[in-house]
Amino acid sequence: MAVKYATEAFVFNKENNMEADRIFSVFTKEFGRLEVSGKAIRKIDSKLRGGIDLFSFCEIEFIQGKSKKTLTDVFPRQRFVHIAQDPEKYAIARRICQLVQACIHGQEKDERILDLLVDVFSKLNAGKARKLIYYYFFWNFIALLGYEPEIKSMEISEEVAIVLALIMKKDWVALDALIISVATQKVFQEVSEKYYSRVMESHA
Repeated sequence: MAVKYATEAFVFNKENNMEADRIFSVFTKEFGRLEVSGKAIRKIDSKLRGGIDLFSFCEIEFIQGKSKKTLTDVFPRQRFVHIAQDPEKYAIARRICQLVQACIHGQEKDERILDLLVDVFSKLNAGKARKLIYYYFFWNFIALLGYEPEIKSMEISEEVAIVLALIMKKDWVALDALIISVATQKVFQEVSEKYYSRVMESHA
């Protein structure tokens, strides 16, 4: 007899499978990353169709079979409807999810990652499409994976250090009000990309 499980989950990827199935990559509260199969979910009359999608935060129920996990029920918790309606927001959201996809490969349980995902997508959904929200997620996510930066030892300008310090303090109010020069934005992006390359090398 198959065992049924329930957990809160954030959907960060989806792929079509077979004629009407769909595989969802989710980060869950109790199990970390999982792949669950939505059987016949692409059919119009599927009871699961409207409850789960990319960027959704929901409670899912699934059964563990011999080789895969099959979705049995979905209870939506939070819908980030404005993200899908805004191409810039959507691009930022996809980039965040691609980062999760690249960095988490197994059931690395950490409830703080789920909280961060929901927090960031709530901010992105409600506010303006600012690239800074991606870096807010990036640095805090990397820190949760065990790669928190030592800002004082980094060879960066004072302005970049201020932005990074606010991010690590999760002071979004101050960050959202901050006016960052184009030059500093470019440098901050370069610093982030270099740090990411170092993390991926050690994470491999």
